[in-house]
Amino acid sequence: MAEEYDTLRMKDKAQPTNTKRVPPEVWNQIRSYLSIFPRSALDSALGSENHHLRIWRSIFKNEDFLDEATKNGVNPVLIGYDLNKQFYFKNNKTNSKTSYLVLVLAFDGDGGKWNTAWETDSASRLLYDTLQPHESTGVPREYLFPKSGIILNLESVGSQYSTSVHQPRRLVSRRRNQGLYSAYLYWKDPEFKLRTIGPEDVKGIGKGSTKKNVSRIVALSWVHLPSNEQRQHIFAVPGMVEFQTDQMNNGERGHSFRVTGWKWKESWSIWGPNGYITNRKKKESKW
Repeated sequence: MAEEYDTLRMKDKAQPTNTKRVPPEVWNQIRSYLSIFPRSALDSALGSENHHLRIWRSIFKNEDFLDEATKNGVNPVLIGYDLNKQFYFKNNKTNSKTSYLVLVLAFDGDGGKWNTAWETDSASRLLYDTLQPHESTGVPREYLFPKSGIILNLESVGSQYSTSVHQPRRLVSRRRNQGLYSAYLYWKDPEFKLRTIGPEDVKGIGKGSTKKNVSRIVALSWVHLPSNEQRQHIFAVPGMVEFQTDQMNNGERGHSFRVTGWKWKESWSIWGPNGYITNRKKKESKW
């Protein structure tokens, strides 16, 4: 699958250039002078093929929530390797499989921390009111957008550092035996780029770099915009962070602190859908 995306990227870059199109650097300058107009209106008027905007439009029917977030210093970002499929497939009808993404909201300051001053009921209502038609997947706060095939996780809304994810491994993919990769797409990005999270910024259980290591918990690091500071976010099955694993880190503090992986606790018990789940061996009966 990853090789297929790389091929599509090369084809996309190889398309003949239309000399009548506005060059990207000129287009960005035009945007800066016409910021009072909605981005969608500008794209429509100037005929810009914007993969970046197409993905955001497939989730939001208007820009009210995104604009309000921006005004409050929050820069929404989509996380997940499947962004490659959405970005490079021009016709979403060719996407036979769903794309799994997580929406993370991050305050512009402090390397991407959540702005708690904006965590209000009205902001949450605005978020759901501006979503494109969607349906529940049966997993809390995960929604399928049938037209694009996107499954969007909204658990991280209001969370600074971690998100409950049913299948963390769906956020990454192995690329040509080079390790695990993911991707991210910021709403407010002057270059409108799909950006890559490389193997060195993907951390799971143990030191291995396989989907098994990140099947239940994964930490992804990326460059936050617009501050350009490194930030890290944890995506995990409920109970993994608190009860089932011990965290390993780089020993730093503040913005330099990074999780470097996890190891299983010697014994753990959590409450699951069908009762307690534990790795403890049952004690033999004395009778």
